[in-house]
Amino acid sequence: PAMERYITPGSLVIVGNRNEVHKLALEDGAAVLITGGFETSEEICRLADELELPILQTTYDTFTVATMINRALSDQLIKKDIMLVSDIYMPLEKTKYLHTFDTVKDYKLLSESTNHSRYPVVNKNMRVVGIITAKDVLEKPDTQIIERIMTREPRVVKKEMSVASASHQMIWDGLEVMPVVADDLSLIGIVTRQDIMKAMQMVQRQTQISDTISDQISGQMQVIEQDFEGNKLPQPHFSFAVTPQMVNEVGTISFGVLSEVIANTAKRTMQLNQRRNSWIEQVNLHYFRLIQLESEIIIQPKILELGRRSAKIDIEVSIENSLVAKAIVVCQVMERP
Repeated sequence: PAMERYITPGSLVIVGNRNEVHKLALEDGAAVLITGGFETSEEICRLADELELPILQTTYDTFTVATMINRALSDQLIKKDIMLVSDIYMPLEKTKYLHTFDTVKDYKLLSESTNHSRYPVVNKNMRVVGIITAKDVLEKPDTQIIERIMTREPRVVKKEMSVASASHQMIWDGLEVMPVVADDLSLIGIVTRQDIMKAMQMVQRQTQISDTISDQISGQMQVIEQDFEGNKLPQPHFSFAVTPQMVNEVGTISFGVLSEVIANTAKRTMQLNQRRNSWIEQVNLHYFRLIQLESEIIIQPKILELGRRSAKIDIEVSIENSLVAKAIVVCQVMERP
């Protein structure tokens, strides 16, 4: 009776060699996963067949099975949180495009009706072969064929690409529109710079459902705005305690963890000082002294260069005023949507 309240129809009961529990679960509409390599009775197998419910068997113990299932669920939640181009792109039925045999006059008519200036160009098989912009048609006669003046082999994206990857390409190459294509390069829609920026801003603000390694490191970083005497620092610093989960086999901070600390510092520095989000393009990290388990490190960032699309940040890592690592970080600055 005590166990019955935990069994619901359509659920999965994970249990060892307890036939009475197997029977109870099946009668209540739940599937059964028998752990430890044990088997059940013929009677239970017949009952499962009658109720059309599965009985599964594994050699793993109950704790290991539960851990594996929880990990798989967590991984799925993390994957679900990653925004893809398929979540934001404009589908083909709403996309305006031109054909290779169209003319400059066709471009002008389309531009007047949509107030847009960039369009994908497709061939007779609907495959993307170029991009046409206002710059391309400037001072060209109305009878000029689009194919001869378009930009060939344009940057394209697929629906399965992450929004972050598409954003990286658009900002780095200064693109306003990217065609979204199928595997055979046929046009299935477009994604715009504005859509990308709005999506990335939303991703930066949303609450994470699952706890990734990056989230764990970020959660342990504390902002320091005052020095020991209570004076306000010109640039906020960060502190980070090295826990057992963050070290390598010899008890010093993992290089990957230190890199993530540096990257996190750069992004938070941009948020605190410029009120703008960013992501990392390049990290040049020099590790001078080993950082031991349970050390508390102080991270001091300083913005060296700040442009419209990128920033360069100098980051020093110290323990008790002794420099232990130094990094130069180049990051892309996210435009405001």
